Amino acid sequence: MVAPATTGQYVLQKTDGLKYKLVLASAAIPQPKATEVLVKIHAVSLNFRDVMMPDGTYSYPWSFKPDVVAASDMAGEIVALGAERVCANFTSDHVFGEATASSSTASSVAASTACWRSTGSCPRMDDTPCAAVTAYNCLMGSNPIKGGDFVLVQGTGGVSIFGLQLAVASGAVVAKALGATHLINYKTTPDWDAEVMKVTGGEGVQHVIETGGLSTIMKSMDCVAWGGTVDLVGASDYLKTGNNVPFYIPGRSINLRRIMIGSRTQFEDMNKLISAAKIKPVVDKVFDFEHAAEAYEHLRGRKHVGKVVIKVA
Repeated sequence: MVAPATTGQYVLQKTDGLKYKLVLASAAIPQPKATEVLVKIHAVSLNFRDVMMPDGTYSYPWSFKPDVVAASDMAGEIVALGAERVCANFTSDHVFGEATASSSTASSVAASTACWRSTGSCPRMDDTPCAAVTAYNCLMGSNPIKGGDFVLVQGTGGVSIFGLQLAVASGAVVAKALGATHLINYKTTPDWDAEVMKVTGGEGVQHVIETGGLSTIMKSMDCVAWGGTVDLVGASDYLKTGNNVPFYIPGRSINLRRIMIGSRTQFEDMNKLISAAKIKPVVDKVFDFEHAAEAYEHLRGRKHVGKVVIKVA
């Protein structure tokens, strides 16, 4: 396959104040170095981070320069090697172990062709690697779940839905829908933490995939079990206080862990579980490449269940 000379890509251009505008631009395709692969991108899936960046509310722990190529999740093929299909790990330099400042660079993939280090790509198993490996890191990281454990996931976003699927496949009992044992509607049950304690016989859950932020963190810690883990994923509510989040930690020996996506090793292990359990990613809606801005607005509306995807090729 002969690679074209140019590629279409969405970049974030600076506008007034802190905000950026999503602009479709043309760029020359870089020649891959010895440690890189050239990839033809087939599809891009969005994370809430991708909405925060143009809104000017995304700065920690990563910063970005104007005209950066948008998005971080993709599925495609290595054009230099033929039709082997790949996914990009969100942090391409994070190969194993815990994340560090030097391994926290996120991929830029909202283009028809892209180039990055070969250590950051894996054989393709699904089109939404960031959400999936984030959920896997929550459940299989420093405090791995066991069969029979209780897991609480919040909302219907990509991380929550993948967390549900991975937990069920691992033999855990999940409070949610789509294969979950229990479903609690926070709108009709505002004291959902008390309901969680009731469902678990007063024990609490071993894992909370915490995606809500300030509006849910206190309740999450009130319903986690002794020695359990609250995995902090959500960030939107934290912005209201500039990341200064005042809360107490209950005296139940709980683990409070901020999740930084996941390593390539975790990504590969997760793909084995996805393959063995025949897990199918939940995709809410697919947009054409020319309508990427509409995909961003759909995600910003927060009414999706699963992932929002942009079809590139």
